[in-house]
Amino acid sequence: MLTTKHCNEHRTGPPERDARRLILWLSCLLLGYATRMNAQETLLYVPFVDAPNGSVTLADGSTVGQRWLSSLTLFNNGSTAASWRWVAAYGGGVQLGNADPYCMTSTAHNVPQGTGTSVGICFPDKPTGGLAMLVLGTTGPLLPNATVSRVRTVIGCQGPGGLLIPQGRVPVPTFTSLFPAGSTVTAGEIDLGDTGFGRCASQNQRYPRRVNVTMFNAGDAQASFQIAVRAGVNSSSTYYQQTVYIPAHDIVQVNSLPLNLDDVAQQPAATTAGGTIVWILITADQPYLSYVSTIFDDGEPGAMPMEVYPMHLSN
Repeated sequence: MLTTKHCNEHRTGPPERDARRLILWLSCLLLGYATRMNAQETLLYVPFVDAPNGSVTLADGSTVGQRWLSSLTLFNNGSTAASWRWVAAYGGGVQLGNADPYCMTSTAHNVPQGTGTSVGICFPDKPTGGLAMLVLGTTGPLLPNATVSRVRTVIGCQGPGGLLIPQGRVPVPTFTSLFPAGSTVTAGEIDLGDTGFGRCASQNQRYPRRVNVTMFNAGDAQASFQIAVRAGVNSSSTYYQQTVYIPAHDIVQVNSLPLNLDDVAQQPAATTAGGTIVWILITADQPYLSYVSTIFDDGEPGAMPMEVYPMHLSN
């Protein structure tokens, strides 16, 4: 009977001439794959972001390029073994590379107990639109940490000055299950800024935010997404609504919802001591994922450039 002990004795790669050893090597490969697939594997969905964000000129005259960039790490915080593997990447025209064994869906990456690892990217081209959805298969007690930062690079600089300089790193949600088709999820409350603060300070100190909604269609057919915005406390009326159609297995971000700060503030009970607030509700007719982010474009030094709001499934 073939066991993993036999396979561990033949881990040098496929023999070229010895037919018996070649058969044994192929059998071990299938055994390892079947063992991993029979384990309790959890699918982990992780948003990936790599999108340009313009450039700025510093006081010394140097030009700094900016872009939004995400990262993903996994930590084994349990008492048992853990592993992960690539399953898929969706959206933005990306495809998993298959030339590098690291990127193969059959390759299990072990994470020893009490250690962490960083997940590298397995597609050579940046996703069009700057967004993709990564899918990993995980076993064991792995703790994911996905983040997004606005990073800066000095344009035209060679050497250490060209390193990425992250600013405002914030977590983005990861998912181990999909929102069911027909369900409604909610994000908020979402702070759009403060209308009153502008009377005493410059306009940018009102902290107006640009609101983006990211949606992933996990279904096998085109999905119809319904976005609804509720403005103010105890308000059941819809201030703004929009329908978005997304192809199967694709991810789309609706940028800058038309939520004018001053107009929203005129809604009953929309302005509180913490600013002007709204809630955003999402419904889709295919299994899906979604989250909301807000961008503070005209920030002052020290201001967080991005906030991320996870979606919560309605009870």
